[in-house]
Amino acid sequence: MFNSEINIQGIGPIGKANFELGDITVFVGQNNTGKTFLLNSIFFFQSGIFKNILNELIDNNVLADNNNISKIKLINENINIIFTKIKELDILQYIYSSNKYTEMKTSSFSFNVPVFTTKDIPTIIDRIINESIMTKYLFDRMRNIEIIELFQKGEKEKESIPDEEKEINFLFNSLGHNEAIKSILRSFIYSYFNINNNETEQSIYHFPVERAGMNKFFYESLASINSLNIALKSTVEFIVRLNNDTQSNKLNQTSFYEIAIEMEDKLFGGHIVSESNKDSQAEILFKDNNKRKYTVDIFSSSINELSLFILYLKYYAKPGDVVLFDEPELSLHPDSQRNLVKFIARIREMGIKFIIITHSDYIVKEINHLISLSLIKDEVLNTITDYSKKMKLNFDLVKMYSIYKKGTTIAIDKARQSKSLDGYEEKLFTDAINSVNITSSKIFNGIEKSKINDNVETKELLDLDSLSSKYVVK
Repeated sequence: MFNSEINIQGIGPIGKANFELGDITVFVGQNNTGKTFLLNSIFFFQSGIFKNILNELIDNNVLADNNNISKIKLINENINIIFTKIKELDILQYIYSSNKYTEMKTSSFSFNVPVFTTKDIPTIIDRIINESIMTKYLFDRMRNIEIIELFQKGEKEKESIPDEEKEINFLFNSLGHNEAIKSILRSFIYSYFNINNNETEQSIYHFPVERAGMNKFFYESLASINSLNIALKSTVEFIVRLNNDTQSNKLNQTSFYEIAIEMEDKLFGGHIVSESNKDSQAEILFKDNNKRKYTVDIFSSSINELSLFILYLKYYAKPGDVVLFDEPELSLHPDSQRNLVKFIARIREMGIKFIIITHSDYIVKEINHLISLSLIKDEVLNTITDYSKKMKLNFDLVKMYSIYKKGTTIAIDKARQSKSLDGYEEKLFTDAINSVNITSSKIFNGIEKSKINDNVETKELLDLDSLSSKYVVK
């Protein structure tokens, strides 16, 4: 799904569009252009709901055994069938409750169909054996004993069979044709969509724009969880998990704990914690540097906006996760927005991917700064305050898109590479800034005209550019 072209149709107001996801993907959009629809749709394809649908598709559509083609070709034919079925899914009906969905158009996502090769066999086998004790036992036995009954065809013939082919043959013989195909399809397609094999682990986390309100009014949200859309429901479920783990003392520090602490110090001057109160109920608190505690209802709005994200980093984050962040800049001062981007870049370097929706020019500009760091030698970079080589972003790993109204339709265009920086020039912000500058010039020109004596002829007035240059902040 990542670094592969994705084609969409009928996602909210978006008609047809295509895009790719990178290590950090940024969508900049005008209001009411379908950004939240898009983010929720991306979340769907890595959620437990899609995992269940995918399992049903695999169970019901596996091709019968065909001795005329190789096992690799048979697997790929099944992959094509499953991805065709995925394209037929009207995903908005799964994202939103049926009563809210009735007025929406039929939606679809289609993906570049991945190809299964012999190079994928070792990874897929490892994923499969981690799911089943019996399968692990059989494969360990196959790998460790010198003579295996299923391959007693003479030493020369045995040696002529590649190890990968031996393993996939053994998988078919030990599990049976249908179960082997299903196991391979599940493992391979789960990996493509970044779905976790383990039922108890999560790999995708969504922080929607409503996150602060749901944090403050958690119990009200919990009472209406069945009517919430997929993103809001996942936020409530995350808080439930956090509460349960807090009460049972199961909050274990992750490898991202220290960077979360550093982020809190930089942005807030204090720390967000989840503790059991005197009534043995979990409670999210903010502790300032003077050890004073504040409850969620009196947090500053900036702390509230980032509290769940920081607690995720401290106790649940792991390499391979994907974080969907809707407007991370909410309630943050421009300096804090820039600092947040620096931390996001460092977290990406530690193995977490980000998909971000933003209205902030500061977010985009700081990403461009970090992309441009790749042009600076480390010894020179060390002299630049507040930057380090861990913040460097490779241009190819960052994808940036503009979502905007184009006539009667909504378009998604990839941002152009900037001529001045090794980064992106985002169309919407460039247009907005130019519009502000033109308006400022007209206003400042009007001010100058008003100051000049009425008997001075218009032709003697200063020109527009020279006037505006006196007032525009460089």
